[in-house]
Amino acid sequence: MEKFNKIVEKYEVPLWQAVVSIWFFIEYFCNKEVDSLFGDGVFWAVFALLEVIKIKMKSKKKIKIH
Repeated sequence: MEKFNKIVEKYEVPLWQAVVSIWFFIEYFCNKEVDSLFGDGVFWAVFALLEVIKIKMKSKKKIKIH
């Protein structure tokens, strides 16, 4: 359980961004009246992916320094 908590703590921001992205996709596919929701979902999905990459690169730098 402790390992899970550390992972969730480390990736808290991208997890919330992924939740927002999924919410936009669900809203878009259930209610197609608002076309901008799909674009918003894509934006937040890409933003979450970039955040995960940033976290991974940051942890690799720490390993190389020590």
